[in-house]
Amino acid sequence: MGTLGAVELEGWNSIPAGYGAQFDLHGAPWWLRVWFQAPFVDRYAYPAVVRRGYGWLSPPPGLTDAELGRVPAGWRIRPHGYQSPGSTAELFLRACKPKPSGTAATGARARADG
Repeated sequence: MGTLGAVELEGWNSIPAGYGAQFDLHGAPWWLRVWFQAPFVDRYAYPAVVRRGYGWLSPPPGLTDAELGRVPAGWRIRPHGYQSPGSTAELFLRACKPKPSGTAATGARARADG
């Protein structure tokens, strides 16, 4: 008796070449969100998630369309440089900017008082 071949499940172990995958289930029905989080059977939810349009592909910067793999039906493609709403990336970048030194403001206040 032969062995069973590896099963390919879209979104679980089959993602188009050259892309990163994300799944956004905020608008999905409750039963699909539960199925997606359930241990052991979650992998069978991925094809349903992709078919319903909750699977997103992110192309890496610098690759041309010819270098990216064919995209099966159901996947949605994010534009280059996309940041999800509520992303902390902007807050992080703002926190990393150098703050102006307080010496200039202190000196201006001293001249105004003096």
